[in-house]
Amino acid sequence: MKTEDFLSDDFLNQFKTGQQLNDFLGQTQKRAIEKMLDGEPDGHLGYEENEQSGSKNARNGYGQKKIKNQYG
Repeated sequence: MKTEDFLSDDFLNQFKTGQQLNDFLGQTQKRAIEKMLDGEPDGHLGYEENEQSGSKNARNGYGQKKIKNQYG
């Protein structure tokens, strides 16, 4: 789906209340932040997931992060 598809009348007509729109925006922001955080180690470490690295700075699992914003 292209970004401009989110701005089409057909797409936006599905939201009947401000709360429905806010719920959608919150879910969208949550998923986008999760995807950005998933890609963060690639940029920081300089190699993709499942690649071999000669560096001592390597992937060693997952940690949790909390991000607070206007949607929760």
